[in-house]
Amino acid sequence: MDKEVFKNRLKKEFPLLYSGLGKGWKEGGMLEFNIGEGWQGLILELSAKLENIIEKLPGEKPYAVQVKEKFAGLRFYMSEGTEEIFEIIHKAEIDSLKICECCGDAGGTHTRTLSYWVKTLCDRCIADWESKDLVLAHGDFIRKNVGEK
Repeated sequence: MDKEVFKNRLKKEFPLLYSGLGKGWKEGGMLEFNIGEGWQGLILELSAKLENIIEKLPGEKPYAVQVKEKFAGLRFYMSEGTEEIFEIIHKAEIDSLKICECCGDAGGTHTRTLSYWVKTLCDRCIADWESKDLVLAHGDFIRKNVGEK
């Protein structure tokens, strides 16, 4: 799913968690949201769990500040949170190391350095990378011959 479409879906389905999405940093917005399409399912699952917890918290609600890939793993930062929130995030960050960031395949993933980027990819995406059918452009995966990400 296109990044902007995905971000709009997150804002709609999880309004508390992504209340800062689309706002500037000075207005309490998100600093960054940048993940591969393969992790979108993981983010949806994580977001549902976090939104459920946040809804029940009294007072000012914590929100996502930054969601990105770093050193082949998911990094998910909150404005603040409870022990339960941070445990759920930690599990998702560990799980991301077993899911291809490009296509979402959960089997046979490997961590590879690609053009100075460290990424978690499945066998197919590594083969496509090595044959030059898969390229990185500004951190996004693009399949050359098929036009798909």
